[in-house]
Amino acid sequence: MKSPPGLPLTTLIDTIRPPARRAWKIILAGMVAMLGVSAMKLLIPWPMKLIVDQVLIPTAGRSRLDWLPADATSSLTVLCLGLIAIYLVKGWLFSRQEIAMARAGRVMILALRSRLFGKILELPPAFHYRRKSGDLLTRLMTDVNQIKDLVFGVGFNAIGDVVTVIGMLAILTWYDPILALVAMVAGPIVLIPSRVFSRRIRGVAREQRKRQGELAGSVNEVLRSLRVVQTFDRADAHQRAFDQKDAGQLDADVRMTRLQTNLFRVVEMGVAVGSALILWLGARRVLAGQLSPGDLIVFTQYVRTMYRPFQDMAKLAGRWNKALASAERIADILVTPDTLPDPVRPTPLGRARGDVEFQNVTFAYEGRTAVLNNLNFTVAAGESVALVGPSGIGKSTMSSLILRLHDPQAGSVRLDGVDVRHYLKADLRRQVAVVFQEPWLFGVSVRDNIAYGREGATETEIEAAARAARAHDFILDLPEGYDSVLGEHGATLSAGQRQRLAIARALLRDAPILILDEPMTGLDEGSRREVADALGTLRRGRTTILITHDLEDLDGIDRILRLDGANGLHETESYAFNRS
Repeated sequence: MKSPPGLPLTTLIDTIRPPARRAWKIILAGMVAMLGVSAMKLLIPWPMKLIVDQVLIPTAGRSRLDWLPADATSSLTVLCLGLIAIYLVKGWLFSRQEIAMARAGRVMILALRSRLFGKILELPPAFHYRRKSGDLLTRLMTDVNQIKDLVFGVGFNAIGDVVTVIGMLAILTWYDPILALVAMVAGPIVLIPSRVFSRRIRGVAREQRKRQGELAGSVNEVLRSLRVVQTFDRADAHQRAFDQKDAGQLDADVRMTRLQTNLFRVVEMGVAVGSALILWLGARRVLAGQLSPGDLIVFTQYVRTMYRPFQDMAKLAGRWNKALASAERIADILVTPDTLPDPVRPTPLGRARGDVEFQNVTFAYEGRTAVLNNLNFTVAAGESVALVGPSGIGKSTMSSLILRLHDPQAGSVRLDGVDVRHYLKADLRRQVAVVFQEPWLFGVSVRDNIAYGREGATETEIEAAARAARAHDFILDLPEGYDSVLGEHGATLSAGQRQRLAIARALLRDAPILILDEPMTGLDEGSRREVADALGTLRRGRTTILITHDLEDLDGIDRILRLDGANGLHETESYAFNRS
């Protein structure tokens, strides 16, 4: 979903406003320090003016300041010490400003990243099917950091520059309105073309951020599938694709640099014109006795300081527009609606009995024909039912509908007689334990992988689940036992060991409903026996839905429901066989 123009920044402002309220004292302290820095910038030219007018070129008729010492050397010393004091105060205030903004930035960025991560986690699978995880990771890490640069780097410094410029213009206008008007002549020369260049730079920045996300997505995908890449000897092909995408990103960098350079040339021309006019007109006024040489020094110093933000704007245009592009990318996620919202008035759900019913369910993935058509079946609490049929027929889709990872386009899925859409998703999913064909394990300890089934589980409960899943013995053989850290996706374990850890996790969850999605696929005979024994323990007393295409998995199943190519569901005879 593409956000309407203007919405991203509004969304971001709404996002950072709550943490900004929590950090308002820090921000206020930073703003006060920023005003002090601006005041010191206004004072910097004045010691030099007084040195010229009161010490170097004392003009007859100009009154001498009473607070200056009588002799020139002492006056020069006092004024130089005053200049040092101004810089010392300015430096101290600037450090207070930067520290305050760093602290406020930390509060806000943590809040923004937390909200973005939470949003990514809550969005349904249909959203993630269209997105690459590497691109989402880039938005979560790199783009959020760009926002910090926008708000507390370029943005906040720009506010300080505006305050300083307003103060200098006020002093210049009080001194000499004509010179103040001339000092502003560079504004239109700089701002008009800057708007044109900024639009073009922002377009390149959007392209650059998009290419970076695509590159990260591709790299993440290849790294996750490295075994397949190496098995099929496709490393060269992926290398070429990587080089091509990386070159495209760097080409965007070059285009941005070219645009920034052209913008800087325009800005420098405006600054040169404004500075030359000030010098020409100011020098003539000094010659005419209308200004002192020190006054001209103040004017030229102020003009140079006033023009510096324009020069910084040209140099930082790339950073600024990258940050704006990042803001749009983050807001694009934040404004994405949850297509599976929780009900406004949810039906309370403690521990379910476990009755599952499909009533006239029709479901199709986005842009595809229906996978399930007018499907009806019921599984009673405590019953074991097998869903069989060829791959791609919709068996796993049915389990996703029970978990409410998708909603049907027609009909309803019911738990204990209530449409699952009337429950909170969190309450609903606590009623279900799933053992997938590919057990998803994390690169953390064995203990943490098992405990993932239930937050707050004790050591005793974790070990009991491992014993019931026939996993305890092989866990103890690992180098660190339960503290052994697994490789990514459990790559350091065999397929049977990974599956038994997944069963231990499901046992620890202790849910009334169990979904087994092709749990025996890819296992050798020895592993199948061990996993089958563990599954027997897991299924006891639970509503069990076994998704399979292998009759060897049907030991002890009460009913078989066969899904055919026309999406019809046919119940076959009760099935029970014993392995000899």
